[in-house]
Amino acid sequence: MNTITSKTCNKIIDVIKNNVNMVIDEIPELKSMLEKLPKNKVVCINNSFFYRKDFVKTTKNSRYLCFSKEDNKVKVFVGELQSDIKKDWVLFNSEQISKIDLKHAVRSEIKVIGDIVFILIGNLEEEVSCEVELEFKKAKKLKYYPSIEEEVYIEEIDEKGNFNCIINSLVYSEELSECIVEKILKALNEEFNEDNKQNIKKKVSKAFDKLVKKAHIKLVLPGSHSNGDYSNSLINKMILSFESQLQKYESSLNKYFYSKNSEEKEKGLIELLRLSYSFADDSIKLLKLLVTITDLKPLILWCTLSEFYELKDEFSKIPFILKGNQKKPSLKEYREIVASVRNFAFHRFFLIDKPIEADLTNIKLEAKKLRFFEYHSENKKIRNLEYQDQEIVEALQEFTTTTKSDISHDFWEKNLYIMKKMEKLLKSLKKILMIIFEMRT
Repeated sequence: MNTITSKTCNKIIDVIKNNVNMVIDEIPELKSMLEKLPKNKVVCINNSFFYRKDFVKTTKNSRYLCFSKEDNKVKVFVGELQSDIKKDWVLFNSEQISKIDLKHAVRSEIKVIGDIVFILIGNLEEEVSCEVELEFKKAKKLKYYPSIEEEVYIEEIDEKGNFNCIINSLVYSEELSECIVEKILKALNEEFNEDNKQNIKKKVSKAFDKLVKKAHIKLVLPGSHSNGDYSNSLINKMILSFESQLQKYESSLNKYFYSKNSEEKEKGLIELLRLSYSFADDSIKLLKLLVTITDLKPLILWCTLSEFYELKDEFSKIPFILKGNQKKPSLKEYREIVASVRNFAFHRFFLIDKPIEADLTNIKLEAKKLRFFEYHSENKKIRNLEYQDQEIVEALQEFTTTTKSDISHDFWEKNLYIMKKMEKLLKSLKKILMIIFEMRT
């Protein structure tokens, strides 16, 4: 690792200071407090903005960004605390915090940042070719070569007539399956009858499933980027996905809000539900990753503090997902709200929105036997009580319905801004990872 120069270190420090100043501007109370902040007081900004219970396995870092006021200017430094803080910011007496000079803190964090975090800016290369055993007479292997032009290609491997079958797509279709079977039978010089067709189809189906599980895209950790090109990085693919999905979301939002055609309006809502559900699922995974990273690598948070706070602020505009004494956004609650609305729309064929309870007061069930004091390790699904027509009752109990959550009309617009802030956070994260990586190589 090369020596970190003052110039490159100052670049990071400027990013951190800008983030602190932007957070001060975003929080009216902080801006007001800064104007009359005494010399012996220090403001400590929290390093975690989301409800953490059952969310991440890591614990909060003990290092926080802090600021004081010196010569009428904001002085940013890193403070180390022995106890956790819950609020977005806390005012301390200067002597209550163990102060670390910002330049020293940045240098020490860069030294221990490791390599794994740079997976996010790793380069996604072409899909890797792979193969599995087919072993049907002289057809030896089923191979996946994404670069070949032909959809299905027979590769002869020896003079005995043994061969491999190569395909260029792992998107299963009946047409592809038929084509593979036809080519293999032709290479075997066997009659294209139903028995032969079904025999090879079973083999091909099993081999295809194994091939799909084996296929992958290779990610290469960043090395010496002479041209600084991260356009095909993992994080860039995520950002491009956001851009594409946001366009679809905004289009659907406009249809739902402004279309006078009821059918178009319904299509807009269905697409909003689909996109929101997908985003809720993946955003939880993404934020779990980002919070884990910032717990372990606080430098990443210091450089994206403003974007984290803006995202938290947008989530906080949905009041029924706020939990705990400090009313922090719960990503679990957010997902459950979206899932409930989506499930009510999609997972109900019968128009029954509440459980049904049959009155069996005067019905005789003709009980057959009751078994109890079962062994502790026995399967809990064992029938301990048996009665006449039990199978019918169990079949009726298979039916389910879903609860409906009423959400305000403007939820969908609030959700749009959450998605935009998440995209902004990713873009800032990409930028800072690139800067840190180039500093340490």
